[in-house]
Amino acid sequence: MAKPASPAKVKEAKAAITYFGSASTPADNGTNTANPTSVTPPANMQKGDLVILIAAARATSGTISMSNTGGQTWTALTQRNASANRSNIFWAVFNGSWSANPSVTMGSTTNNIVVMHVFRPTNTNYSWAVDVPESSGTYSAPASPYTVTINGITTNTDGALVFAAWTSSDDNTWGSLTSGWSTPGSAQYRNTSGNDQSVTAAYLIKSPAGATGDVSKNQTAYGGDAGTKYIIAFKEVAPTTTLGNGTDPSNSTNGPGTTNYLDQFSFVTDSGTDTVTGLTVITTNTSAIASVKICSNDDSCTTQYFNTVTSPDGNNWNFSGGTSISVTTSTSYYRVVITAKDHSSLAEGTYAVTGYVSAFTCTNTQAGSDSAGTTITIDNAPPSNASWGTITPGDQQVALNWSNPGSDFYKVLILRKAGSSVTDAPTEGTEYSVPGTIGDSTIIYVNNGTSFTDTGLTNGTDYYYKIFAYDQYKNYASGAGTGPHQPFAPSISITISDGTVEYGIVPKNTAKTTLSSDMPPSGDMQTVNYDTNVTVNINIKGNNASGGGCTWTLASSTGTDQYVHQFCNATDNSCSSPPTNYTALTTSYQTLKSGVSGQGSVDFHLRLITPTESSCYGEQSVNVNVQAVQP
Repeated sequence: MAKPASPAKVKEAKAAITYFGSASTPADNGTNTANPTSVTPPANMQKGDLVILIAAARATSGTISMSNTGGQTWTALTQRNASANRSNIFWAVFNGSWSANPSVTMGSTTNNIVVMHVFRPTNTNYSWAVDVPESSGTYSAPASPYTVTINGITTNTDGALVFAAWTSSDDNTWGSLTSGWSTPGSAQYRNTSGNDQSVTAAYLIKSPAGATGDVSKNQTAYGGDAGTKYIIAFKEVAPTTTLGNGTDPSNSTNGPGTTNYLDQFSFVTDSGTDTVTGLTVITTNTSAIASVKICSNDDSCTTQYFNTVTSPDGNNWNFSGGTSISVTTSTSYYRVVITAKDHSSLAEGTYAVTGYVSAFTCTNTQAGSDSAGTTITIDNAPPSNASWGTITPGDQQVALNWSNPGSDFYKVLILRKAGSSVTDAPTEGTEYSVPGTIGDSTIIYVNNGTSFTDTGLTNGTDYYYKIFAYDQYKNYASGAGTGPHQPFAPSISITISDGTVEYGIVPKNTAKTTLSSDMPPSGDMQTVNYDTNVTVNINIKGNNASGGGCTWTLASSTGTDQYVHQFCNATDNSCSSPPTNYTALTTSYQTLKSGVSGQGSVDFHLRLITPTESSCYGEQSVNVNVQAVQP
């Protein structure tokens, strides 16, 4: 059975540089002695064309130079001076518009020739550069068959344009060009003004790169004349689109679900325009990112380029579609903008995100780079729990105290529930206010303090609380619970035993105490008995004395109808050495003993000092009041 024939292999042709056209002053076999000499470029030239000018003068002196550039930028080769024949070559990349016909100063008004050859690149955006520098010189009058040979060169770039030129000091015709080479324009350009001269050229598109071999032409008429010769190679230069780093934003920390400006980058071409049709951004901590987009360089993302990417390939975010980026010779800046995952999609922790443009797609040659100069920290880590302090139930209220965490703290949220423990919790990323509820629990406090009294409660009901610390990104701690705490109606009861003191007959300006030394055999110490379910202060106050025919005023020192009454806490102090530890009573309450609760007692002694003088001498009576009050 015959084996099927393999399909023929087809070699794809590479686009090549092309010869476009020529112009000269004068035309072949014409006359010209103008100095400077101008030339009219071929019609329909395009931006990016390579323009080569050969200028030759039938003179023995003078410098050949451009006198009118025509709006182009020219590069001169080396002027060569043969016997009665001087020449130079100039080249330029056409910028798309002639401001005037270019002209060359020849140094004399003898026989002058200017020839223009135009070559077209494979892409109108391309520019030109020298691939192999010129090799030039003069040659002597050749012997028959009047062949003039230019040594070959070795090109570096595949498809380079190799250009050779000859000038001579007679109106020679030229022929017998080396095989493989082509003649641009006419076979030669002769000037027959008096002393004649001639210019001819050849070109080769060298593919692949390498040695060209020598190139020769014969002077087929009037042969045997000296002159100059040149060879040079040009290459196309694709325009370059350069990626730049830009000025990155400052580092920052933000919460889950936020949109953040991560990176700035730029694009610019060295010539013409280009279009970036796709690019790749590489990020770190990619798991924290929900999406990435490319924006114009403004906070509002006025223009979004490409489609938003939500599914990275590893750490690579590959952009395409949507609006492509148009690049010109003016630098433009762009932003990489990320949206962090929300609380529910992101594991607890902090994520340091960086990013940069690592690659892009365009027509031009690529250069430059971007770098990750900014770190955006996505904070999805809650603070530590707040810790409960003293919790004190009271009448229809519970006084709460706590300590807040020392770092990464913003506020606390406190929930209350009656009858059972708080099992509800705030939603990450949500900030709450009072009044409000979460599930079956009531929000009673949202702020950054360390104490709060929960009022309006029902006495006898068990209440449970849970406190949640959170940071500015609304990351909530797990919460700390407490309870039950039961408010109650206060019950306060006090009695005084024995409640009566008999000072007896006391001379004026005389002190007497309830100590046994003044009231033998056992004295008359008084006792406050208390029974309370709340913490209270035991307070005491005196009064003016009356009943003996006049009134004695209670004071801090004695005088006429002015007496002193003092007390001493015998439970906490020694009262045996008056006036030490004795305090003068006033008509306002003073603390006898503070902070007592439950059942107990407080003992105290009294000390009376009679007035220095009295307007009456009868039996005086005075009340001493004792109270128990909550602080």
